[in-house]
Amino acid sequence: MSGNERKASELARWLAPAAGVAVLMALIAVAGAMAARTLTGGASPRPGYSVQPKVAYAIVSKDARNNSDPRESEIVAYEVGTGTIVHRIPMQYEPDATLSLDGSRLYLLQSVRIPNPPYLRYSLSLVDTRSWKILASTTVPHRMMYNVAGMTTMLLSPDQNRLFVYSYKVLGNDKADYWFEVLDAHSLRRIAPNIPMPGCGATYLADAARELLTVCRDDGTVRFVDPEAARVVSRLKLPDLPSSPGYSNDMAAGVAVSGDTAYVVSNDLRVFEVGATSHRLIAVIHKWAVAAGRVPLSNAVSLAPDGKSLVVGVLARADDFTSRMTLHVFSLPSLRPSKSVPTPKGYVRFDSYPGGRLYLLPWFDRDSWGGSTGKRLGAQAFDLSTASRESHLQFGGLVIRLVGRS
Repeated sequence: MSGNERKASELARWLAPAAGVAVLMALIAVAGAMAARTLTGGASPRPGYSVQPKVAYAIVSKDARNNSDPRESEIVAYEVGTGTIVHRIPMQYEPDATLSLDGSRLYLLQSVRIPNPPYLRYSLSLVDTRSWKILASTTVPHRMMYNVAGMTTMLLSPDQNRLFVYSYKVLGNDKADYWFEVLDAHSLRRIAPNIPMPGCGATYLADAARELLTVCRDDGTVRFVDPEAARVVSRLKLPDLPSSPGYSNDMAAGVAVSGDTAYVVSNDLRVFEVGATSHRLIAVIHKWAVAAGRVPLSNAVSLAPDGKSLVVGVLARADDFTSRMTLHVFSLPSLRPSKSVPTPKGYVRFDSYPGGRLYLLPWFDRDSWGGSTGKRLGAQAFDLSTASRESHLQFGGLVIRLVGRS
């Protein structure tokens, strides 16, 4: 198997749910909440320190060769303007995080190794970002896990009162159940029945007007969830999606929402314009002057920092997930291609937040780095207008994803 074929195979496995751990290790539900405990591992909050909107968070692996190492993952809180580290929160397997709109509540999801007898406890905690105290904690017995923590599995309702956690259970014979758990966003108590998501598979999550939007990879549907009624209210099948080995469809790296419009990108370089309130397909923008290449499977579709453009990352070679990425920028709402901006070699993903900046993110594969250290493990601020590098965020490890508000 060639190097490129191996990388393609690895990436296909990466986006699949991490079923092996869930099947091999028994899950034991641990009841009870842990309240008013202070998270260790970082500096104490400074007197008069304000959380919003000056602090963002990086999901960091300190070992690029294995970013599921339970001793090495952490959430790093840092000042947006300076990159100064404010606090470090130790994490274990497959960390995930999401933040409330006002920045005061940080939700942390992880898989905690219990040594004797060995099993994984899937733990969800609510952290006060002013005191770093755990306000509530619970278990999510069937949390969705991807082999790399590139996509979030948590989403808050528009009113910030409900937390939805995507979950799954392997049934065997390549079948699984998928659903959302519905939790009170302040106490983490379960307050509604699960929302079934049959046939969805891996999914990309976004806020859409007054609803939650999910893009399902396995069946190529866009589903709209009413957060108050806690049910799927509409499904839209995207037409003529490309296929890939192991999947019925080959969706791209996510979905971006601007006002009442959602933009979904497929790996054959099409943009689907979807009405977030009408739940209808408005338009399909076909290939845009790209002879080859593909969209990465994570962190490669987003609004520009100013919210006026859609940015899509495209790799130079479809069979090489470490090839050079070009950012294609589309003006909104016309979706007219406005520019193509090559990025520095080694950065193949991006986040367009926090703090109103676009940050380039590195590839996960250890073979691309030649070790677990180096400047390129961080996040590189990048100016779209000048195609130039700006400040660089370094936290002593591989930056998986940035979490924050612009």
